Amino acid sequence: MTDSSIWMPLYIGDYLADTQLLSTEQHGAYLLLIMAYWKNQGPLPNDEAILMSVCKLQPAKWKVCKPAVMKFFQVRSSMLVHKRIDKEIKNTKELRDKASAKAKKAANTRWEKDASSNASGNAPSIPSSIAQSSSPSNARSNASHNHNHNTTPVPVESWPDADLDTGEIL
Repeated sequence: MTDSSIWMPLYIGDYLADTQLLSTEQHGAYLLLIMAYWKNQGPLPNDEAILMSVCKLQPAKWKVCKPAVMKFFQVRSSMLVHKRIDKEIKNTKELRDKASAKAKKAANTRWEKDASSNASGNAPSIPSSIAQSSSPSNARSNASHNHNHNTTPVPVESWPDADLDTGEIL
C-alpha cells in the first residue's frame, strides 16, 4: 500500500476547471472529503455525521455545502465513490508495483554479483551498532525527532460518530 498520508496527486488545472462555481467553504469541504478518500484509499461512508465531521462543518453549514459537494460523488451501496480518485489510487498502486519489481530485480542482480565475487562483509556487529545508537550524542540528536510515523489509513469503521444536530463528535 502506498504511504497515503505523505502525498496525493492534485491536478490544479483539472480541479479548478471542475470546481469554479464552489464557494470557499464548499472548496474546503470538498478538499477535506477527497483527502479523507485518499487517506482511506477508497470510498467514504454516506453517513451525514461522518461527512460533517470530515468536513469540520456544523449541521447548518453542511446543509448548505452538501448539494454542491455531493455532485462530485456517486452513491453506491451506502458509500460515496469518486471515479477520479479511484483512478489515481489505481495508477499510484501500479506505479508503486512497477518500481518495487524493478528495485527487487536490481537488488537481486546486485546480491548475485556480490555473492559471486566472494566479497567480505564489513558491517558492524549488532552489539556495537546498538551501543552507538544509544550514545548520549545520538540521544540528543534524536530528541527533536517527534513526527508521527504511523501512516496507516484509519479504517472507516473506526471513524468517530457525530451528533447530527450539533456536529459534535460523540
